[in-house]
Amino acid sequence: MVKKDRKQLVLALIVVLVLFVLSFAFIFIYKLNENKNNRNYVLDIYFKNTNEIYIENTLPVSDELGKKFDGSNTEKGIQGYKEFSIKNNYSKDLNYELYLMENSECEKKIDSNYIVFYLTDENNKPLTGFENNKLPTFASLSVLNDKALGRVLYSGFIKSSSKQKFKLRVWVSDLYTLKKYKECFSVDVYVRSV
Repeated sequence: MVKKDRKQLVLALIVVLVLFVLSFAFIFIYKLNENKNNRNYVLDIYFKNTNEIYIENTLPVSDELGKKFDGSNTEKGIQGYKEFSIKNNYSKDLNYELYLMENSECEKKIDSNYIVFYLTDENNKPLTGFENNKLPTFASLSVLNDKALGRVLYSGFIKSSSKQKFKLRVWVSDLYTLKKYKECFSVDVYVRSV
């Protein structure tokens, strides 16, 4: 009788343990899927017209002048300038990446080592990584792990249910030698939670 009770007790403990492990695994998988579903969908990015930055047949300029671009010559492709904002519609604070994807619409491209970026907040205050005298070029930006043509422009933090505004200026470095033929450079700006 004692052996039978002991076997039943062991069997009951095994069943309880299996149920516990299965419920823990279910919760873990559910949370993992919830995080995957929330990734890239909780941040919205807003542009006035398009997310593309396009420069063409532009003269190289100094960083000092490029930092002062105001967007007045963007329609001619003389300078790259975008005002945009991101909004966190999620109930949690999030880390995010602003990233760039190079477009292939240019037949002859300006060398990406000479495409300079300057990112500020809405009050023209440079963000981290853009405040020093050595500004990043497209070629110097980190490549995204999961998108070979993508480059990380900026990594930041946004509070839940809030909005951040940015100004992005792009120009050709004054170290660039002009060519005799027409050249251009084009990228799209995106955001994702990380």
